[in-house]
Amino acid sequence: MRHIILFSISCLFAGLLLSFSWKRAAEGICEDFKVEINGNGFSHFVTVESAREIILNLGDPLIGTAMDLIDIPRIEDRLMEIPYVKEAIVYKTIDKTLRVSITQREPILRLIDKNGQSAYLDKDGLLMETSESYTERCIPLTGSYTLDQVEVFMQPEGKLYRLKDFIEFINGSEFWSAQIVQIDLPADGQMTILPRVGVHEIVIGSLADYELKMKNLKDFYDKGITQTNWNLYKSLDIRFKDQVVCLKR
Repeated sequence: MRHIILFSISCLFAGLLLSFSWKRAAEGICEDFKVEINGNGFSHFVTVESAREIILNLGDPLIGTAMDLIDIPRIEDRLMEIPYVKEAIVYKTIDKTLRVSITQREPILRLIDKNGQSAYLDKDGLLMETSESYTERCIPLTGSYTLDQVEVFMQPEGKLYRLKDFIEFINGSEFWSAQIVQIDLPADGQMTILPRVGVHEIVIGSLADYELKMKNLKDFYDKGITQTNWNLYKSLDIRFKDQVVCLKR
């Protein structure tokens, strides 16, 4: 019983201390505000400087303002309007600082449609507009499609079904991320890949069983092509089970 009483007292004390800390964080005058950008460490769609400018342009003073008068939801809502922001969390700390934590969206593919319009596909499989101030280096997907068709094509039975999984597979492989420089989607939907080494194109067709298709291709690269004949073929067709069909130049 004594242990239970001591535990209850400890919990009560911790709760009072936490309540006191939150009260101190909410009281007083804001002395500083800090911004941190989270993500893969490579993307720079949103910077600390640009985020601070957006917050200050809301017109409400921060430094010198009573902490409990700062409109946190308004700041978060404004940051979430930025098309490159996945999450924005604004909070007050006990040292009278307003902290802003921004998580960027992470693009994995550059979409360039038949009309020259461009966008990104992000890690969540959502379209993401491009930026005038920053360009992310991604594999481009060109071809006979328009941006407003992409989300439909990514549905089951669509031409781009499993596209996000395929790109993550490429990006997760040291070999394929170095070898593949472009993907093309022609009108017939038979997707092709352009490699960095060799002047051939790779016909993958649909993305069904893409892992097996790419394994067969890797085996062919390892065993069927030497350093002297990478340019011997016009195309490598990996649409068929357990084989690579080669068309010579």
